[in-house]
Amino acid sequence: MSDRTIDDEITTVKSIGDGIRRLLEWFETRKNRKTNETTAAIHAIVNAAAETKNYATALTASSDKRDVPDRADELSELWKKAGALVAVIDSELATHCDVKAYGWKTRWVSEEAYQHLIKNVDDIFDRAIALRRELKE
Repeated sequence: MSDRTIDDEITTVKSIGDGIRRLLEWFETRKNRKTNETTAAIHAIVNAAAETKNYATALTASSDKRDVPDRADELSELWKKAGALVAVIDSELATHCDVKAYGWKTRWVSEEAYQHLIKNVDDIFDRAIALRRELKE
């Protein structure tokens, strides 16, 4: 026969219940943190992609590229930020962002290099939107 009383058993069950509640709260907090991290990464990528496309459009539309203010440093920082934010979610996508950041920072000057910098921006944007869709699922 056990010396435990019904009150002891109730206390044990309450303790287990509290532990389960804390565990569920931890999971919910973790889920919310991941959602916030993913949202920030998506926003940063969309911003970097949009600014890159705007700059490319301005350069293409200008008859003299010297009339378009140089935004290479700004674009490099946008892609660097996007890469850092997305790294915990998608390392391959982060690498693409880092390549863009490096390219703008070093001002690859050949036409081929410039095309590389504006190439794949739509693909990177599409992957960010896919992350948003996954987040909602």
